[in-house]
Amino acid sequence: MMSQRVKVGVAVGALVVALALIIYQFSSQGPDISSLASGAPALDSETGELFPRFMAPREVAPWLNTDTGKRTIWPAEPCYYLPDGRIKSKPTYVIPSGIGFTDAKVCPDCGRKVVSRNPRPTSQEIEIAKKEGR
Repeated sequence: MMSQRVKVGVAVGALVVALALIIYQFSSQGPDISSLASGAPALDSETGELFPRFMAPREVAPWLNTDTGKRTIWPAEPCYYLPDGRIKSKPTYVIPSGIGFTDAKVCPDCGRKVVSRNPRPTSQEIEIAKKEGR
């Protein structure tokens, strides 16, 4: 039989482990929910207009551009690259390949194919590009 002291010790230990798991869960969450609700970049395929924080309706793209009356707004992905492969601090937004288009979409700045969840440079690389004026 376990003594009362051992039972209390086990209970306190389990509580500490549970508290540590809760703290870890909340500290390792993804993006803040408010950032998810603030929209995502979108691009008009005809006009080239960028909508930096477009609130997409609950329907399949392309979405309606109320200025033109046409369904030409698509999700956009940032491309941070220059033709020589170096990184720039401000991205060019491109409609990624494979979403409603049969032709491959390439970045007009670097010529690379842009895909959904396009690879992004690290924040340190972007900071270096800013300091170098790129």
